[in-house]
Amino acid sequence: MWPRIAGLYNVLLCVTAVIVVLPFTSNLNSVEAFGGCSPLATKQRSFVTRLNNNAQPKGCAAQPLEKKKVVVFGAGGYLGAVIFGFIQRASSLYGTGLLGGSSSPRAMGATGITLQELNRVLIREFKLAFAGEDLCRLNNMQDVEHIQARLKGMNAAVIGTVYQLETRSVSGNTYEKSPNDKTLEFYLDYKYAANPTEANDDLETHLTLFQNTVDACKLAGLEKLVVIETPQTPKTKRFSDILESAQIPFTYIHASGEHVRTSPYSFESGIQSKDLVITKNLLKSGDWIDYLWEQRASKKKSTTPNTIAREDIAAVVVQSLLSLDWKTNCSLEISSNGDKNEEDAVAKTKRSTKPVKTDRDWCVGVSVVAQKLSSN
Repeated sequence: MWPRIAGLYNVLLCVTAVIVVLPFTSNLNSVEAFGGCSPLATKQRSFVTRLNNNAQPKGCAAQPLEKKKVVVFGAGGYLGAVIFGFIQRASSLYGTGLLGGSSSPRAMGATGITLQELNRVLIREFKLAFAGEDLCRLNNMQDVEHIQARLKGMNAAVIGTVYQLETRSVSGNTYEKSPNDKTLEFYLDYKYAANPTEANDDLETHLTLFQNTVDACKLAGLEKLVVIETPQTPKTKRFSDILESAQIPFTYIHASGEHVRTSPYSFESGIQSKDLVITKNLLKSGDWIDYLWEQRASKKKSTTPNTIAREDIAAVVVQSLLSLDWKTNCSLEISSNGDKNEEDAVAKTKRSTKPVKTDRDWCVGVSVVAQKLSSN
């Protein structure tokens, strides 16, 4: 009897082995067995690699494990606040190469109004997002060493050429020398209901502010600058000369047309322009600003009013950090005729019975911007 039982046991073992092995042997051409790679899978992967070579990011997203820290100057202004909000969302997602937490992104201002205005935008347009005091630094913008100390540990900075300036009292327990000290608060690129300071709103004041910012970034060892040419910037080479002398790789961004604010806006609304045009130029040392001016002058002027959403400019700024090489200098010319996307994520959610998920997007529709930056 025992020999019969042993024989049946051996038969069952053989049948079980055949059943287990058959699925693997029958699909060797389509799946990876035991960590190997089939010829078909290898062929498919090589095709995908060739197809996407031109779309591969070259910025911080190319090495997502090397988390980069970004600081935004003038974050109390609307454009600066939206840029901060996008970076804050992007830093919470894997694959962007941006670090989030208690030290990044960092908002730079001169007085406490910076944090107040920043949170006003974050709460309203980024679903109750918030920036604590640990994410904000108040600076004496007339002291390069003071700015440098507050840039410690940062990798990149977003700065403007000409800010909106407002005279305000220096916040207590910061860098005041007396209770009645005043300073110039700076906003990128404007703040609603601000009281601009016309007395000090001259070219020399803005050049000093820009020079001190760039010098501090150089001393702090920053790897990349994203410079936004604001609409108030006069036609002068002095800003470009300051950038050249610092020898920090930079991306110079200019948006044609009137800058408008979308109201109401949410990151779920995403990219606003239906026909966003982005032109990228690699810059060499020398008279590159003259070349950019010539390019702008050669473009045909549209008969319709040319407007562009500030939110789209902010998205391009953040995506440039993710997509563009941090070791080269380039310029981005942005334009749009003002036509808006017909339907955003909020509208799709209302129309569809199934809610549209946006938890994996730092800005809905920004993939269009990424493709444009990669294809140029």
